[in-house]
Amino acid sequence: MKKNFSRLLAFLMFLCISVSCFCPFAFAAENVANLKDEPQPNELLVPQGTYGYLSGWGKKVVDANGKGEFSVWTDGDYSTAAGMTLKTECASSGGIVYISVQKPDGSYFATNLVLTGNTEKKYQMYFVHGGEYKIHYEVQASAPVTINCWIYA
Repeated sequence: MKKNFSRLLAFLMFLCISVSCFCPFAFAAENVANLKDEPQPNELLVPQGTYGYLSGWGKKVVDANGKGEFSVWTDGDYSTAAGMTLKTECASSGGIVYISVQKPDGSYFATNLVLTGNTEKKYQMYFVHGGEYKIHYEVQASAPVTINCWIYA
């Protein structure tokens, strides 16, 4: 009796696992069927916020140990929330970048964000406006560092 019960239990566990493993594939197949209605990958997509959109990107290559700022101009007017991605690319593993982000109205979203080496971090800003975002940086590295900033809503 115990042997039959353990076989039944093993079979039921197998069914539970197989159903949960194959469910994502069923939904993915459903989405693939609707690709004709979706935009093509080479089209520019601007995610919509509640009241509008923002979109901007900026990049700065800094020689080892530098300090300064660069601008990210955002298209759009106003959005209730926007995402920001900061990414550093550094050839030296011990490189450190301190970043402060100044919004178009002069206030600071964040000060002294720390990114080390090759790092990508995502942040969320609320009640943002279009315009010039200033990215203030201080780099401490033995090799050049590339700083990228994307702002999107």
